[in-house]
Amino acid sequence: NWMRQPVVKENEVPSSRLEFLRAQSWDLYRDNPSCRKIIRSLEAKVIGPGMNPESLAVDVDGSPHVEFRARAKQLWESLKTGFDSRGLPGKGGLTMAGQQKLALRSTILSGDTMYRIKPINGREQLKRDIPIANTLQLIDTCRLADSSEVPGNELPTGHTVFRGIELDADNLRVAYWVKSLAIDASMLTPSTVTRIPVEKMGHLFLEEDIDQLRGVPWFSSAILRAKRTEDLEYNVLVASAMAACVVGTYSKPTGATRFGLNASSETTSSADGSDLTDSDGNAITKIQPGMIANVGKDGKFELSSPNQPNMNPEAFVQHLQRGTATAVPGIKASTITGDYRNSSFSSERSADNDAWPELKDVQEWFASSYCQPVWETILRSAMQEGYFDGVVSFEEFQASPGRFSAANWQGPVALSINPKDDAAAASARISGGLSSLQMECAKINVNWRDVLNDVAELYAVAKEKGIPPEVINNIMGVDTQDQIAVSQAASESEDDNANTQVKVTANAA
Repeated sequence: NWMRQPVVKENEVPSSRLEFLRAQSWDLYRDNPSCRKIIRSLEAKVIGPGMNPESLAVDVDGSPHVEFRARAKQLWESLKTGFDSRGLPGKGGLTMAGQQKLALRSTILSGDTMYRIKPINGREQLKRDIPIANTLQLIDTCRLADSSEVPGNELPTGHTVFRGIELDADNLRVAYWVKSLAIDASMLTPSTVTRIPVEKMGHLFLEEDIDQLRGVPWFSSAILRAKRTEDLEYNVLVASAMAACVVGTYSKPTGATRFGLNASSETTSSADGSDLTDSDGNAITKIQPGMIANVGKDGKFELSSPNQPNMNPEAFVQHLQRGTATAVPGIKASTITGDYRNSSFSSERSADNDAWPELKDVQEWFASSYCQPVWETILRSAMQEGYFDGVVSFEEFQASPGRFSAANWQGPVALSINPKDDAAAASARISGGLSSLQMECAKINVNWRDVLNDVAELYAVAKEKGIPPEVINNIMGVDTQDQIAVSQAASESEDDNANTQVKVTANAA
């Protein structure tokens, strides 16, 4: 029968089903420590202290536009705080890195996130101390209006609304319909809706199906397994609590109607030898602490403890957690369990080699779908406000914006578990002509220009303070003998050039 079932595309999945998955995903993040660990790990490895652009702006002839690149870097640094539409960090807003993590977290748990650039007045810009009069606003996709909430008379002919997204006759998105809700209002609360053109709204989601318009929570495939892990842990705890209890059971002697025969209070025992009364002469109707009862020749009394079955739940819990790890890209099982007792160097290295390509894919997706659009809008706004005056004119930028907005986004890289060997390998690749300083710096998320600037500053300050070059060479790891050999070779070359010049002069004479 399953072979005859029709294929259900992502856009056909009922909205109620997606809303259920979103709610379940957020509940797991709030309540389940393993799921929270997954999110924290992804945020740290994909974004870390922040994804930053390295400008690749070029001049007309294709050469690096050094002045524009330096100015663009300064612009980005000035927006790392104060760019959140809600306010400054510590006053309701987040840093640029904090906004990036929030956008990623919301996309993982909700399936998608919206964002847009929001203008501010000059007074607010001065308070935030940022060079442009714009901020970044994140919008929860639960605010997207349903088609029934969008006034039909406001839609152009041939346009439809699918889960808050307005489509034209060619099924191309042209606008978003966003509900205006109070902070504590329910999503079901009646509200006004606002139409925002697609040019002014960014939509971050992972497209997994052709023609897909909305995202699906990344935790969807992990929800059932995570719930089973919670259930197993709960059952083990309950069984352990029950194991601490002792339960008494009894069976009455033949012919008895209750525990303790129906006899007079003066009688202390029956003919068959069973106990009838306690030490105070009261008929026995219940078991008391420390009491031993004689229930007669065919009566029976037992004490039992409902111990859990003799099993080790840890192995099965870790099995379930390993399955949860596979549901989300770039997560190792040891990351969730936090248990490295049985790990080896080779196993962790293999796990890293398996996880980081997936993490790199997530970084590239996030950079192209969120970081780059925001960066292009920032540059355009800065150009309009004269931030690049004297470097590039607005007309030149408008003529070829891609030439100036191209950037390489740098985020966290894989940490080495054997840094000494990795550093030696990097040095060997450079000396062997298989790599460059720029390439190796990119692998460890370091800007190569910053490296050279720091080295130059070190030598300049050392020379100013009269520190011998040998000391600095030792700090920099430069071999003194190699340095002497280089100096001698340079001196011999100068002598050869001088001798050649003398011969040329003599021949001319």
